[in-house]
Amino acid sequence: MEINPDCRHSRWVIRAGIVVCSLLVFALTGSATGDDRSRAGSQTSGTNAPPAVEQVYPQETGHWVGLVMDRGARVKLEDASVWEIAPKNQSQTPDWRVAQKISVSRNPNERFPFRLTNLDLKVTVDARLAVRPR
Repeated sequence: MEINPDCRHSRWVIRAGIVVCSLLVFALTGSATGDDRSRAGSQTSGTNAPPAVEQVYPQETGHWVGLVMDRGARVKLEDASVWEIAPKNQSQTPDWRVAQKISVSRNPNERFPFRLTNLDLKVTVDARLAVRPR
């Protein structure tokens, strides 16, 4: 059976596209899998563990979505802060898009002491700080 030369070219283009996408994910998130939990520490992987990052952050508007990670389990803002989203709210954040406006406010919930409100979508989720801004 002879392979059509066009098929070989198509396979090469697909493989090159996969490599380029992988590099882009790595550049945006710092890991090839899109999961940079190792940099944040293992405390972000379970909701029962107390947050290892001090939960202090200015309550203000003027932030925006930088990246939605882990299918909505974490959100990175423009200031490089990374927020772990409460499991009950994770179904709401995959729809968040880069540059949508966010406000940060306190939440009485000790496990997730902040609320992130997507001002464009009018959606509020409980969150805790996983990585402090630089």
